[in-house]
Amino acid sequence: MGSFGLAVACFAGMGCQDPCVALAERICNCEADLSERQGCRQERIQAQQGKTPTAEEQEVCTAALDLCTCEALRQNRFDLCGYTRDTLEPPTEDGS
Repeated sequence: MGSFGLAVACFAGMGCQDPCVALAERICNCEADLSERQGCRQERIQAQQGKTPTAEEQEVCTAALDLCTCEALRQNRFDLCGYTRDTLEPPTEDGS
């Protein structure tokens, strides 16, 4: 799909959300109740606002969208959601 086709797809609502924002939404949707989901969204979405992810960060988020599930989070498999260790912070460019 050329850039024009991509732009048309975006405007048609075919999913042009930033992959890191989409990943944050997915993670927050796994919270146990509405209050926790809202707190998670506020924290994670606000962290994304005003920040332009690098191409590398977007690739990590895009790949994590294929693997990140609520079950993975319940099993503490944060690596499948693009995070390292138990910090729940996106990996830095040097991989730490």
